Amino acid sequence: MCRFIAYSGERIFMNTLIFDTSNSLVQQSKKAKMRVNPLNEDGFGLGWYPEHGDRIPGTFVSVEPAWSNRNLSQIASKIPTHHFFAHVRDASIDMTVSQSNCHPFQYGPYLWMHK
Repeated sequence: MCRFIAYSGERIFMNTLIFDTSNSLVQQSKKAKMRVNPLNEDGFGLGWYPEHGDRIPGTFVSVEPAWSNRNLSQIASKIPTHHFFAHVRDASIDMTVSQSNCHPFQYGPYLWMHK
């Protein structure tokens, strides 16, 4: 089962919910209780709305596991935002593991994820 965060609120650094809390997205991705293999390791994605007036959100996706990607921890600890999405992927059987399948998706000023 994929796991995700949709955050809208006070300005925070994204690493707070992705890495730093006891029930963070990365902790959940390592301990998926409803699976035989308890890992969500088929990629991740991050999307955020910047604070400098740009209407186009930033995105970063990878097919690596979220917990082993050095760039994710660097980006998430340096970019403050009021609004972001984060996703760890658990690919369905026979589904390709590729960046095109990693949420969130972005078009113009919109970000979205699906279940």
